[in-house]
Amino acid sequence: MCAGKGDAEIVFTPTAAGSNTAAGSKKPVPCDGAVVFQRFAAKDSLELDVEGKPGATGMVAWRINEV
Repeated sequence: MCAGKGDAEIVFTPTAAGSNTAAGSKKPVPCDGAVVFQRFAAKDSLELDVEGKPGATGMVAWRINEV
């Protein structure tokens, strides 16, 4: 969930060589307070990050259901 104004993106970055997750894959997240549900699977480890679009302000909350 992103609460604030503007838009952000969830960025997936593989951390293991040969990962099947595309480097730099991004998913848009509107910062309007609505819950965003995103299911994804990866064979190897990866990093999740958030990149705010220019002018975006607010906070992002994560809930990871299963690892």
